[in-house]
Amino acid sequence: MTGTIKPSLQPPGTGRATGTDGGYTNDAPILGLALTHHKAGRLGQAEILYLRLLKADPEQPMVLHLLGGIAHQRGDDDNAVKWINQALVLAPDFADAHYNLGLIYYGQGNHCDAIDRYQQAIAVKPDFAEAHSNLGVVLKDQGRFNEAEESIRQALILKPDFAMALTNLANLYNELARQEETIALCRQALALEPDLAEAHNNLGVALKELGQLDEALVACRQAIAVKPDFALAHSNLLLCEQYRPDHTALSLLQQHDKWDRQHGHPLYETWPVHPNNRDPERRIRMGFVSPDLRHHPVGYFIVGLLEHLNGDQFESVCYSTGLSDDLSKRIKSASHQWHPVGSLTDTSLARRIGEDRIDILFDLSGHSRNNRLLVFARKPAPVQVTWAGYVGTTGLAAMDYLLSDGYSTPPGEDPFYREKILRMEDGWLSYTPPAYAPPVAPQPSENAGFVTFASFNNPVKLNAGLIGCWAAILQAVADARLILKYRNMNAATNAERIYRLFRSHGIDADRLTLEGWSSHRHLLDRYGRVDIALDPFPYSGGLTTLEALWMGVPVVTTSGQTFASRHSQSHLSNLGHPDLVASDPDDYIKKAVALARDAPRRAARRADLRSTMAASPLCDNVRFANGFAGQMRHIWQQWCLG
Repeated sequence: MTGTIKPSLQPPGTGRATGTDGGYTNDAPILGLALTHHKAGRLGQAEILYLRLLKADPEQPMVLHLLGGIAHQRGDDDNAVKWINQALVLAPDFADAHYNLGLIYYGQGNHCDAIDRYQQAIAVKPDFAEAHSNLGVVLKDQGRFNEAEESIRQALILKPDFAMALTNLANLYNELARQEETIALCRQALALEPDLAEAHNNLGVALKELGQLDEALVACRQAIAVKPDFALAHSNLLLCEQYRPDHTALSLLQQHDKWDRQHGHPLYETWPVHPNNRDPERRIRMGFVSPDLRHHPVGYFIVGLLEHLNGDQFESVCYSTGLSDDLSKRIKSASHQWHPVGSLTDTSLARRIGEDRIDILFDLSGHSRNNRLLVFARKPAPVQVTWAGYVGTTGLAAMDYLLSDGYSTPPGEDPFYREKILRMEDGWLSYTPPAYAPPVAPQPSENAGFVTFASFNNPVKLNAGLIGCWAAILQAVADARLILKYRNMNAATNAERIYRLFRSHGIDADRLTLEGWSSHRHLLDRYGRVDIALDPFPYSGGLTTLEALWMGVPVVTTSGQTFASRHSQSHLSNLGHPDLVASDPDDYIKKAVALARDAPRRAARRADLRSTMAASPLCDNVRFANGFAGQMRHIWQQWCLG
């Protein structure tokens, strides 16, 4: 979105005005001097002169508007709104004043009023490109994607070289998984404005989604270099770092600590003294903050927990910061309170959580997309826990605990995490399969005459070393095929990369099938064509592994040195299938090849997997809820003891 309020030289179209266009006042020299101070950042000197002008003539819309700009720049948006509204009383057709109110309202999370003000600005000034672009941003945030695109494109018709509008359109296309168009738009914007941090960030996100990790890292770093306080870009960088094959838990901690020092430390002095009742045995109020309380891994992991928590002991409050769907309705029904708070700023949301007297607050995003870690950095609750939405430490000193298990974070690794580790006995989550999951299909190799491997994981997980292992498996198993499926997997940029890497190992494209997005139900149905799922490394599958197992497909994995590399090891071990966990890449190849050559063993696994999984800790929501409750009661008692 176009940035903060700047002094405007455009006088209103009606009413009395102080301007530089022939003028309605004899004080034009004073106004000019005031504007010079204002633009140079000398706000106090500018304010003195504006007030002097206002004292001479109180009915000066431009001066009132400019005083609103100074208030906004000082962080006093209440007075900014007051000043600018006074200007609009005198000059209802003051387009810049409507526009700047839209900026303030959007920054406050007041999307409805922001939309109204941008529309007012456009009604007065139809060629106001900035207002069209910013209106599109707010519409996107509300999920009104078609209207958003129309609005931003109108801005570009009016102003084809508008770099921020190109960036806003790129951000919309990122949301719609149109990454190749996103990349083109970002590069076009950067050609116009090389230091546009938002364009570098959006470029990094899109490159990551297309598997171009090295390029994505460069783009994210450039966004931070241009704008060091860009916390979202810094989070995107950390998420990209999780996919690099050469990381350890220690090196990731060092990376995440940099985020906290840059963005968290300045907020430490704002931490409140929490007035929560320190009764260790009372009912505990737990808050869950996430944009993903819907059809998303987080949604599938939390719904069973909320449905089986003891309501006499725990009260669950969900703060949804994203869009909702039918699974959201189920999660809402399982919660004691549901608050849609996506429009609230970090400051406002932190204040709301504090006012709600939350005892234990859960971060369900970490540094992943649309996170609200700056809320947690403000410490709105006395106890804060990260769980389910990220792959390791957040790096925040404000985050007290990480909910994990002994496979994902083995004993002895505690020094590599900023948080204290809470280890669940039977896995760090429980899975609730969707009711529409189709039945397990017969083993496909029986009819096809060859074994089909598959991986339905994000393209960025498919690195050169991994593809070398997969190529070795295909070379060892005659006529075997490999299906790779995920959104953008079949995008031209990614497909060329994948085919090239396999060709370098002697595997032709006719043994590969690359598929893009489909409905979730169709994705699950595609496992009916798969004999064996190959887990990527070092970033293993989480929900993807659970879905493959539920569909009767055995998963071969290998363990690594990071939380992200041990998802599948945890799931398979808690399922009772540790024999599918390899010790290293060579063992990974041996296990996959051996399973492919043993049709009876595969058939037995396929026949029993769903029932075995349903009876295992992976799907035992009651058992997980009870273990979870014990952990929460323990950490609450620790806080009560001081």
